[in-house]
Amino acid sequence: LLTLLLTRGVGDPGLPTALLLFLTLTVGAALAGGVFPAVAAALLGSLLLNYYFAAPTHTFTISNPRSLLALVIFVAVGIAVASVVDLAARRAQHAARSRAESEILGYLAGSLLRDEDTPDLLLDRIRETFGTESVALLERGEGRQGWRRVASVGPHPAAGPEDADAEVPVGG
Repeated sequence: LLTLLLTRGVGDPGLPTALLLFLTLTVGAALAGGVFPAVAAALLGSLLLNYYFAAPTHTFTISNPRSLLALVIFVAVGIAVASVVDLAARRAQHAARSRAESEILGYLAGSLLRDEDTPDLLLDRIRETFGTESVALLERGEGRQGWRRVASVGPHPAAGPEDADAEVPVGG
């Protein structure tokens, strides 16, 4: 669409202007879709820039070495920006999850200390927070009796630590 707008518009925008506009589009693809759409936008954009805006136009040959360098830099910057945007998005998502987990753990610790909630309600909040199918609170049996399930929520709770996907010891 950008190519159509630039080629059907008034006058020739020239390679530098077209490069900046395509780079803006590539950054937008990185923000909206992540690294793969941005890399695709950079590669497709370089082909369109080469064909429509680098002399000789309407061919995939490039007569000016500076134009070739500009296209290579365009692709490199597009990929670099896509990588940085993707990394920032993953870190922001991880930070938000960590913040939510710390808030719920603080709430749960306070609830336990104040003895406000039942174990089932606390386990259900843990299950929701961490997105698990089920949560079980286990107590070590006396002697060699193994484990005893004190409370659980969700289908198919673990009967012992060996049945669980994750284990968090809570002490006495």
